[in-house]
Amino acid sequence: MPVSYVTRTERRIPANEAVAIIAAATGHRPGPLRLVEPGAGAASKIAILLDAVVSLRGEAFYMPIDVSSDALEFARERIASSFPEVRVEPIVARYVTHLPPLASIEGTSLAVGSRS
Repeated sequence: MPVSYVTRTERRIPANEAVAIIAAATGHRPGPLRLVEPGAGAASKIAILLDAVVSLRGEAFYMPIDVSSDALEFARERIASSFPEVRVEPIVARYVTHLPPLASIEGTSLAVGSRS
């Protein structure tokens, strides 16, 4: 399967179903929604879900996790400029072998990821 096919498919599914995904993940539970993305890199695919979160909940908390601090800084700047309602807290970690512990929140956490 060509890499471009996987990327197009991964982007099309959330674009068509983003609101339904977020609504199903949060239900009617109060509190913030935290999106955790191991392997986030430059966070090129998360914008579709962040847009849905902001439209449904008004705000979001995004935790990109990656081994590259440069990629995470780029992601933080990009998300902050596109989504001022989203609080971004990048974590530099080797998430494949040691997923960092996450503090408890009064809300919902949703882990998202991709294969590319």
